[in-house]
Amino acid sequence: MEIIMKNNIFEFGDCYFLQLLGTAMGTSAAVMWATLYYAYHEVHTLIPNHGHNLFYFKRFIDDMFGIWTGNATTDWSAFCDDVNNFGVLTWDIKDQKLSSSVDFLDLTLSIKHNKIVSRTFQKKMNLYLYIPPMSAHPSGCIKGTIFGLIRRYHAQNTYRHDFILFVSLLYRRLIARGWEREAMKKLILEACRYVQRKAHTNTTVTQQTPQALRDDPDENRLFIHI
Repeated sequence: MEIIMKNNIFEFGDCYFLQLLGTAMGTSAAVMWATLYYAYHEVHTLIPNHGHNLFYFKRFIDDMFGIWTGNATTDWSAFCDDVNNFGVLTWDIKDQKLSSSVDFLDLTLSIKHNKIVSRTFQKKMNLYLYIPPMSAHPSGCIKGTIFGLIRRYHAQNTYRHDFILFVSLLYRRLIARGWEREAMKKLILEACRYVQRKAHTNTTVTQQTPQALRDDPDENRLFIHI
C-alpha cells in the first residue's frame, strides 16, 4: 500500500508528475482502500450514533443504501452531517429526499403495498455499446451477452411487464448496433425460454428438497480458491 500511495507517477505531455494527495484512479488497490477507509467512519461514528434510526444500512464502495426510521428533520440532518464529516470529499446525501423508492447500483427498489419491489435501473447516459456484428469477437460472444442480460432482467424485475420492457429495449438497441432482426429475435426468445425453464426447475427443486438441506447454508455454497 505504501508503494502505491507514495509512488504514483504519471505523464502529461512532456512532463512527469508525482501525485501527493489521494489514491491513483485505476489502481487495483483503490477500491479496497476506499472501502476500508470509509468503513472506519461507519464503524466508529455512523453506526454508534445513528444505528437506532437505521433499520437497514449497506454500502458498496461509494453507493449507500439504507432504510431510515428516525425523524426527517433533526435526526436526518445530524446523520447527513456525520456522513460528510470525514475526509476531504462530501456526499450528496443532503440533496436526497426521503422516499419509498430509491435507485441503488443497477436496481430501483420500492416499497409498494408493504412489499419490496425491484426493477432494473439504467442510467440516462448509458450508450449501450454492445459489440457490433463487424467486431472480431468470436460469434458466440453476442449470445453470451444476450443470455447474461436476460437472466439479469429476469432476476431483477418483480413484475413481468417490467421484464418484458427491458427485453424489448435490449432487442431495439441490438438492432441499432447493426445486428439482424431475425437473428436477434431468435437468440432473445431462446434466452427467455431458458430463464423461464430454469426458474421453474429451481422452484420445483426447492419444493422437493428436504427442509434440513434448505436450512444448511453450506449445502448451497460454492467455494473457490484462486
